[in-house]
Amino acid sequence: MLNNLSWRQELRKYKQNGFTLIELTVVVAIMGILASVILPQTSRLVENAKIAACKSETKSIMLAIISYRDNVGHYPNACGPRDTYSYCYQSASILNNVLMTAGALYLQHRIALDPWKNEYSYHTYVETNPYADVVFYGNGPDRTNSSWDGGLWMYGRFGGDDIGEITDGI
Repeated sequence: MLNNLSWRQELRKYKQNGFTLIELTVVVAIMGILASVILPQTSRLVENAKIAACKSETKSIMLAIISYRDNVGHYPNACGPRDTYSYCYQSASILNNVLMTAGALYLQHRIALDPWKNEYSYHTYVETNPYADVVFYGNGPDRTNSSWDGGLWMYGRFGGDDIGEITDGI
């Protein structure tokens, strides 16, 4: 009888140290519910951080462009003399050649891609343009240029989710 009792005591110890399948299933279900609540919030926070980074980057680059204009007398462009075009649409990476030249301290680092891995866009206009002289922007989360077709920057705004800066050269 003593042997039988000690065997049962050992069995109870084993049962008390482990988890049942139902307990494990409940824990996994709770973890799944928590993950389904937290993950969308996290991705939304990441997207908001990218938008904030793009706004900050476009603002600082526009300040560098304005500083260049104040020092040199015109905005940087790669389209030739300003009287030969009404506007010049360029990839913003062209600005690296001008704003990062030896001795020029307009930018602390080269213009790279926006947070969604697209190139920034840069437009310059003739000085007689009544709307804007310079537009610098990123295409935003949808990665499409929503402002180009409508020319919405002529009214001081961007289309879709485009993010950028506009100056009229005052």
